[in-house]
Amino acid sequence: SAASDVYKRQDFRLQIVSKLTNLIYLNLDGCYHLTDDGVVYFTALTNLVHLNLFGCNAVTDQGVNVLSKLTNLRKLCLSCCERLTDNGILFLSKFTNLIKLSLSW
Repeated sequence: SAASDVYKRQDFRLQIVSKLTNLIYLNLDGCYHLTDDGVVYFTALTNLVHLNLFGCNAVTDQGVNVLSKLTNLRKLCLSCCERLTDNGILFLSKFTNLIKLSLSW
């Protein structure tokens, strides 16, 4: 379908971004086509300190679990990520180096 093609293109772009391994700040505010499949590419960004996923509505609890592999992450914005549930919030305990977290709705 056309909608799934949009998600695939978004995820492909993130595959390219994942090669920027020195990246410390990534702002994907409003990238509502970002899926858990796209989030997997972030695990290559081991130097990432700040990640903004404001309004990334296709990211689910599983995506948050995958992000927990980013052990250098200090700031994380998951505000308006409407598909997160209490289970996804539980995964946040894995982010031991976070100093700032935004979960506003």
